[in-house]
Amino acid sequence: MGVSALDYFFSEKGWLFREQTTHDYGIDAHVEIVENLRPTGKLIALQIKSGQSFFNEEVGGAYVFRTDDKHIAYWVGHSMPVVLVLYNPETKQAYWQHVSRETIETTGKAWKILVPSISIFEEPD
Repeated sequence: MGVSALDYFFSEKGWLFREQTTHDYGIDAHVEIVENLRPTGKLIALQIKSGQSFFNEEVGGAYVFRTDDKHIAYWVGHSMPVVLVLYNPETKQAYWQHVSRETIETTGKAWKILVPSISIFEEPD
């Protein structure tokens, strides 16, 4: 559901959404930025997590996403910017965070990423 919702969102904006239908290791889709109706060659890798369970832990206006060493190493070392997207199928909203050394936090045993609780589907004021 999350992949479909993001495909619709980016397609509606005119950006090119390409789902990774083959076996992936932490990247579900690529999005190519389009400016003035022209593809730019600038790509973003998306890791999309869908489900109510990703919204059980919230702190300071952000959802807490927990993950392991292998995914953090893969995302931080990726050749493209990686964006983690949490999709809530109950509210049909999606939330995002760029995965970088500045946005990841060690817990001692694993890692966490704080994903701001501002939906990408909401229009800015």
